[in-house]
Amino acid sequence: MSATRSATWPLLVLNLCVYVTVAALAGSLLNIFVGAQASSVTEDPSTTLHLITFSLISAAVGIGSAVMGVHHMYAWSLESFSASAASASVSLILSLEALGIASKEINVGLYRNSTLKALEALTIIAGVSQLFYVIVLQLAKVKGEFS
Repeated sequence: MSATRSATWPLLVLNLCVYVTVAALAGSLLNIFVGAQASSVTEDPSTTLHLITFSLISAAVGIGSAVMGVHHMYAWSLESFSASAASASVSLILSLEALGIASKEINVGLYRNSTLKALEALTIIAGVSQLFYVIVLQLAKVKGEFS
């Protein structure tokens, strides 16, 4: 097993776990917002609603990207790389958008409950870990490790 292939597995598992957790937290916060209890979460509900929306979308695409990544790890071919890299890149873009909103919400510094703080932190972790995953995938392509 090559070095990049062995480095890809932990990143893939980390991404899957983080995206599932982000989806659960964002879904929980969305449930609070739908129940008209937004004031118990934050002082600025409009920004928080955008964060929840982008987090849910990036988590859904991230989970799909991780599933495609698992298939790529078993196939380890150029064809599976193309699909995996494309979905990982789309997931990276969406994760970076959610990361930007989370960073802005942290920077503003208004009241946020612990669930929202956890969502912000995990959204940032998801964006950074997805970036590393895409970099490792591209390194494997550059090294010519696919049959």
